Amino acid sequence: MKGSRAVRLRLVAGAGGSAGRCSPSAAALLSTVRRSLSSGAQWDGQDRTSSRSDASDVAIRMKSYEQEYSLILDSLRPYCLRIDGHRFSKFTKPFRKPYDPRISVAMERTALDLMEYFKARAAYTFSDEITLALLPTLTNPPPFRGKIAKLISIASGYASARFNHHISSQEYHPHEEAGDKAHRGIAHFDARAFSLPSDEECLENLLWRSADCMRNSVNNLGRAYYSARQLDRKSNGAVLRLLRHEHNVEWNDYPDHFKHGTLIKKRLAERQGINPQTKESVLVVRGEYVKASVTVLREAPGDESGVAKFLMAKYANQIDTPVEHPAAVQDPAQSAELSELAERLTQRFTPFDYEPVKAYS
Repeated sequence: MKGSRAVRLRLVAGAGGSAGRCSPSAAALLSTVRRSLSSGAQWDGQDRTSSRSDASDVAIRMKSYEQEYSLILDSLRPYCLRIDGHRFSKFTKPFRKPYDPRISVAMERTALDLMEYFKARAAYTFSDEITLALLPTLTNPPPFRGKIAKLISIASGYASARFNHHISSQEYHPHEEAGDKAHRGIAHFDARAFSLPSDEECLENLLWRSADCMRNSVNNLGRAYYSARQLDRKSNGAVLRLLRHEHNVEWNDYPDHFKHGTLIKKRLAERQGINPQTKESVLVVRGEYVKASVTVLREAPGDESGVAKFLMAKYANQIDTPVEHPAAVQDPAQSAELSELAERLTQRFTPFDYEPVKAYS
């Protein structure tokens, strides 16, 4: 026991185990702990050797170490948050292959919860991946002053909590292994955050991820019928031909979420409401979350700028509304082309059947 304590103390003190290599205040605290442990007494956690000023010096120095490796988002540029399932191939092993709608429902709802939490302009999800597109504004700057470490830890933690809630809420047969796995609450995610130079690059990022979704869906469909060795060095086209000719399986027959992923936006919609003063029925405009296949972003070839504005607008059907962006050059003139594009693209979306949770409400 004494030997193990000595090892731990050497690790605290440094490679050589000498308190002399620490700062005076840290060395004094280490000396207190060493004397307490060597006498067999339990250390009560109180530092009675260092002064308040010494403790303050330690705090300042430790904070400086944190700051040295603290990356900050550009507050004038759009940015993306990408959240990925960690070791999800192992987690999803007992689920249906190649596609289990229970996972897609849980991922879509998790993406919507994240979009609501971070006030993102759009969310895109496929497989075990979620990308949020965010635009800093005067009223909605990057959270945590843009500190990436803080941002990605919150994003991954919140995604893990909400996904475990949603996947455990799906229906399972009694004693189904997938249900047992879902109710253990062990699914978890990692995250990354990065600034992008323009709205167009945010669009490119989502289109790039959607291309990966298509490749992965073909590969996953092929793996449901063939071994990895049988599929080795075969192109997606070759895999699709094998599935069609040998198993009469068509990739196009699968849901859009599996093939392309789901894009989530917010739009303004008219609803019947009640005037709180007169109690009369009135027509009100409210924001509602809607979803569509990400292929909607490919429906205006040659107008990437307009589609990028649609993607990054606060409301899908109001992309000509000036954006509160510190670096944006506002154009007060209403654009008929943008309005037409917004109307056309928004028609492809359908309302969500789930209301996002209001965190801490």
